[in-house]
Amino acid sequence: MAIIQKNSARLEFDSVALLQAESKPSFVDGQIVYIKGITASNDDGHGNFRYDSSSSATDDGATIINPIGIGNGRFLRVFGDVISVKDFGAVGDGSTNDNAALLLWIAEIQSSLKVGVIPAGTFIFTDLDITAPCRIEGMGGTLKLKSNTTDQSASTAYYPIKVASDNVSISNVNFNGNGTNNRPVTPISPWVADIITLIGDNIQFSNNYLYDAPDSGVMFAQCQNSNISHNRIDDIPDAGIYCNDSTGSLTANNNIVSSNNISRCKFAGIGIKRHLENILVSGNTIYDCGNGITCEDFGSGNDPDRFVVSNNIIRYIGYSYMSDALVAGQGLSVQECENATYIGNSIYDCMDLGINVSGAQRSTFIGNTYTGVPKVLFGAHDGSANAAILTDTSQAWPVNYFIGDTITNTTDGSTATITANTATTITGTLSGAPTGSITAFADAGGGEVTVTSAGHSVVNGNVVTITGTTSYNGTFVASAVTTNTFDITDTWVANDATGTFAGDNDWDVGDAFTINTAAYGIQVGPRNSHGTTDCSFIGNRVYQAEMDAIRIIGGTGDNTGNRFLGNFLNSAGASGIQLSSTSKNNEFSDNTFDSDLGFDINQNVTSGTVVANMWGNNRAVNGTINGLLDASTGCWNHQYGNGNKVTASTGRPTAGTWKAGDISYENAEATGDPFMYRCQLAGTPGTWTTAAFTQTGARHFPDASASANPFTSGGFTPHYTGELVYNSTTKTCWMATGETATALNWQKLN
Repeated sequence: MAIIQKNSARLEFDSVALLQAESKPSFVDGQIVYIKGITASNDDGHGNFRYDSSSSATDDGATIINPIGIGNGRFLRVFGDVISVKDFGAVGDGSTNDNAALLLWIAEIQSSLKVGVIPAGTFIFTDLDITAPCRIEGMGGTLKLKSNTTDQSASTAYYPIKVASDNVSISNVNFNGNGTNNRPVTPISPWVADIITLIGDNIQFSNNYLYDAPDSGVMFAQCQNSNISHNRIDDIPDAGIYCNDSTGSLTANNNIVSSNNISRCKFAGIGIKRHLENILVSGNTIYDCGNGITCEDFGSGNDPDRFVVSNNIIRYIGYSYMSDALVAGQGLSVQECENATYIGNSIYDCMDLGINVSGAQRSTFIGNTYTGVPKVLFGAHDGSANAAILTDTSQAWPVNYFIGDTITNTTDGSTATITANTATTITGTLSGAPTGSITAFADAGGGEVTVTSAGHSVVNGNVVTITGTTSYNGTFVASAVTTNTFDITDTWVANDATGTFAGDNDWDVGDAFTINTAAYGIQVGPRNSHGTTDCSFIGNRVYQAEMDAIRIIGGTGDNTGNRFLGNFLNSAGASGIQLSSTSKNNEFSDNTFDSDLGFDINQNVTSGTVVANMWGNNRAVNGTINGLLDASTGCWNHQYGNGNKVTASTGRPTAGTWKAGDISYENAEATGDPFMYRCQLAGTPGTWTTAAFTQTGARHFPDASASANPFTSGGFTPHYTGELVYNSTTKTCWMATGETATALNWQKLN
């Protein structure tokens, strides 16, 4: 029946169409009808409608109903405390375009300030704009971008959902960007199609799920006093969350990005870019992304400034995207940012760098931790036999990505340093396959023969070729390896007690390989001709860095005025610290440098000089130091007193800025030269005076046992200013105060 009930003040209808068909000129103002569904009973579009005899509003089939046969007079939906998208005719079947209904719904919740809800279902949309305060709550529903909506052939910005209003709250909504059907086949730059863009004051975006985006997940742009928290973001081709102030006008302030779970974002989990200020990025978990957190200047001259990145967990970075040359594989990347603090971040297992600092200024890195693991990639050669170049057609490596890394032919035990690579090939000269002399054969039983070769380097699975025997010449796979023996599969004949074995130094079909990729813990260097300056690295920890635990690199722009204090820096494969030619006027104090295989401290200067660095109270765990005391570099090996510096020079220093009390040791080693010089008056280069001992060979501490006064003892003239003489009989010590042969130029010290 069309009319369920007529004998009361409220009439009930199964659908809108049935109400429209009910011609009732006698309807009066205030008449209430209840519709059990928009198109059919119980289709979730149910609700109450009130008759307004004066209304001539356009019938929309969901909130405004025009009964047949009536001129003026409409039934207007009566909303409760919450307003569902289905109240406006949204279907939510995953195929119907619900954009028109969604826009009506947005307009209503903006004007009424009631809570807008998205019930269970998949609601297709094309473009949604929020321009006034409102609150949206998801109740199991998903907003899905219609296929082929974005411009996939040109660099035209498209904003699927744009919030441009203050006081907007969105929570518990699923956002399906349908990126599979909305991304360009060929990358286009620039190209913008972020799922949702947020602009305004007091925007709260929390507990949502965003996935399969055409571009970035959330563009957090030009917001103030706003919060993005507790969201799940996955499968994003750009950044999961991009924090941005593109205008450079400092409109973005006092924002928080916290406690988000972000994964599988190709470019970055979180990006901070352009002139963004006063944002806290804290407590986020980032996993399996191309980069972890990036702080980017974009070369615009407006650098991110005055922000904090704290207590984030960043893990497994770069591996899934290594075929893309634009992916850096860095846990925390800092580019020319100013006055920022990075504190307590935990970074694990990055393809390239744990922390990369390039051109940062006046920033502080406190208590961050990077833990590396051996980076081993596996595969097998499927090219021609006896090949010099590895081929693996199943790969898609970025070109020249592995230069400098080590590849191992695990089948024959040889290795090579990689000099070039394409998407499917590796170039490097293999060498080092195990070879050795055989002293005995024995029956191992079961068709196995035990080969004895003391101290061999064969490992299980190595292919070896045996020659020079009577019974066992041939090519075999080694098994049951011990320190001095390995087994081969062959028929036991007798103990030939002679022969040799060798692996190959080329690639055969089926040869297995591993690639050990090189990653650094912390790297500090220049960017855009601007070095990293006036930054502090305090209490950071690096464990098992694949290469240098910390590396200060060269380039255009000097890295100056930085402080490295109280850090623990462990390298599993290179140096605890390596300095390049652009490390100047930096302080290294109270650090622990620990290298498992290389130098604890490595001043590896390839060009120019490392100058004016201050070293004090550092610990080299293994005592392996390279170049630190090289006087030609002007690298100070310790400090004393009130920050005074010690260096070495030939003659008095003639350049540089010095303070009173600084010391320079004489580097000429000539008899009669002063042993060292002391800066008496600060300046550039200051005023220097002769101090302490002179270069007199064994006479630095001569023994004047026969005389109370060295001048009268004979054999101690001429003497030099600062020379000490000890009288072993009287137990007295004398110092030369002048350089002429007179007893007046000796002073008794005790």
